[in-house]
Formats: sequence, C-alpha cells, structure tokens
Amino acid sequence: MNRQLMIILVPFALTPMVSFLYRMANAVIAPDLVVELGLDAAGLGLLTSAFFMGFGLTQLPLGMSLDRWGPRRVAALLFLVGGIGGAVFATGETVLHLGIGRALMGVGMACSVMAGLKAANLWFPPGRVPLLTSFFFGMTGVGGMLATVPLAALIEEVHWRTVLLGIAALAVVVAGLIFLLVPEKPASSGRPVSFFTQVRQLGTIFGSLAFWRITPLAAIAIGASAAYQSLWVVPWLRDIAGFDRHAQAMGLFMILTGSVIGNFGFGALTQLLARRNIPLLIPAIAGLLGCMAIQALLATGYTGAVLLMWFLFGVLAAGPIGLYAVLGPNFPVELSARVSTAMNLCVFLTSFAFQWLVGVIIDQWPHLPDGGYQSEAHAAGLMFVVAAQAAALLWFVASGVWSRTR
Repeated sequence: MNRQLMIILVPFALTPMVSFLYRMANAVIAPDLVVELGLDAAGLGLLTSAFFMGFGLTQLPLGMSLDRWGPRRVAALLFLVGGIGGAVFATGETVLHLGIGRALMGVGMACSVMAGLKAANLWFPPGRVPLLTSFFFGMTGVGGMLATVPLAALIEEVHWRTVLLGIAALAVVVAGLIFLLVPEKPASSGRPVSFFTQVRQLGTIFGSLAFWRITPLAAIAIGASAAYQSLWVVPWLRDIAGFDRHAQAMGLFMILTGSVIGNFGFGALTQLLARRNIPLLIPAIAGLLGCMAIQALLATGYTGAVLLMWFLFGVLAAGPIGLYAVLGPNFPVELSARVSTAMNLCVFLTSFAFQWLVGVIIDQWPHLPDGGYQSEAHAAGLMFVVAAQAAALLWFVASGVWSRTR
C-alpha cells in the first residue's frame, strides 16, 4: 500500500471515530441532561435517538451522491454540517434546540463509514476492500472507547458543553483534511447516470425480496445492540449492577473494546470463510444468537461477571454487521453504494425506534426516589429487544423457505 493511498485512507479512518464520539456522548452526559432539562426516560431516549433519525434519513441521498460526486466533496460537506450540529447541541437550552443539534450531528456523520467504503472501492485493489471494510467498522469502536472513560474523565474537569464544542471543532478539522487530501472521483468513461435513473435503481433495490429478507434481520439485530451501546447500558449498570459514574463509563468502555475486537475479528473470519466457500451468514447469525442469549440472561437480573457479559455482548454484536456483505452480492456492483446506504437507512431508523421504545417501556414503571429505574423496567426493556430479534430471525427463515418454493 503506497504512501498516496495511505494519505487517502487517513482522513476516512478518522470519520468513524468522530461519528462515535458524537453518537456515544449522550450515554456519558445522560445524568447531566436529565438534571438540566428535566427529562424522563422516554424523553432522554427520544433526544438521544435524534442522531439516528438524522443519520438514517440521509442514507439514500448519500448513496446517490457518493456514486455521482465521489467521497471528497460529499464527506467534506457533511462533516461540516456535523460540526455545526455539534455547536447547536452544545449551546442549546431547550429539548427542541438540543434535538435539532443532535439530528444535524446525525446528518453530518451519515457518511462516516460509507464514504470510506466508497474510497476503498475507487482507489484500492478489490482484494483489499473486505479488510478495509472491517477496518472502518472497527474504527467506530475506537471512537466509542474514547467516548467512555476518557470522555467521562474529561467531563469531570470541563463542562459537557465545552467538550461537545471540542468534538464539533474536530469534525470541522476532519472535513478540511478530506477536502485537502482526498483526490476527486476518477472521471467515468461513460455518460453519467441521470438522477431519475438512480431513483429507478433504488426502486430495484427496495423491490427485491433479497433486500427485505436480509435487511430486517440486520436492522433489528444492529438496532437492538446500538440502543444499549449508545444509551441504555449506562442506566442498567447504575440501577442493576450498582456502578458509580466512573464504573459506568468503564462498563461502556468494555463494550466498545469488545466491539473493536469483534469488528476486526469477524472481518478476518469472514475473509477466511469466503476463501473456503463457507457462507458469510454463519458468523452473522452466530453473533446475533450470542447477543440474544446475553440479553436474556441479563434480563433475569444476573449480575455475576457483569463487565465480562457486556464485553462479550460488544464482541458478538459485531457479527450481524456481516449481513452487509451477505446482501451485497445480490445486486450489480454499480449499485453497491446505494445497496449499503439503503440498508443503513433501515438500520438507523430501527436504532432510533429501539432507543426511544426502550425508554417508553422503562417509563411504564414508577421511577425510584433517586431518579433511577426499577429492575422490572430494565428486564422488560431487554426482553423487548430479545423478542424483536427472535421475530426477525423467524421472518428470515420463513421468507427463505417461501422464496425457494415460489
């Protein structure tokens, strides 16, 4: 890999880190938001999930834009929007103000992995792309790790609003690096595809049985794990495990450490399996089943080896990400960016729904005098996401049987 290609890679490697700093920040500052804004669990979940809403709704135009204009212009512009969103959030005084900022953060970070994947397809040999895919997803975990113990320690010294302004400034710096270091998309030898043709091609994707067989499984599996990684694990550690704020951040750090290991590990495993013609679906389903087992166990109130349980949850939650690679070969290569972003749309809208609905479920039980949530409420939230994943798995199996008998 030559020096020029490394220069292209560096700014895109930073994008998942900044994205996850934004995404995970609310899990660390949740107690401050509850006190300053008087939020209940549903309100906290809705505010935090605005990131997923902005991220998800940007995916379809993102895929079309990356295919048309390339990652340099698109990623630089969106990261600038993300910086503005961080500043809006950091200066907000009302739930609406903060919600708008949080949604803009999601819009800006929507390209964080997808732009890197597009760059990999444009400038790197095809044999390098699977490894780079796992690398970019692995870098999301690095950003998440920075948003746990290090971010919690920083917030003890500096107000959370100042910290968010710092992350916003970092997003603007990354936008500048992309604009300055990344070359323009290579010129196409043929006539550019028209906007209306791109829209019709999206219709082909959304009209495919393969898309609707695999995507719900990915969306629910990834959304269910994201709801806890991004928010609800911290209240669980506080209320069920009895962890203080520092220990809560350590628990979150363990999950994200597991996520990094899981992403790189599952990425290497899928490459190995592909060489031996073993279906990539196997590790994805194995990771999903492992996550479901851990969540069901934790729903019983089990508190033994808590950090180990959440670490394994982080490792196994990386498995269903492989469903992106399972879906891709069902479509022509020229649709690859739009296939990925169409799945991303469903994944992040589902993540939005899970993060909010778990809060709604928790609010069905009276809050504790200290503002915490009851054990029955946490158990109900966990069992809800386990049931949703089981339903998605049943749909995947049933739709596969139906497609073979058509």
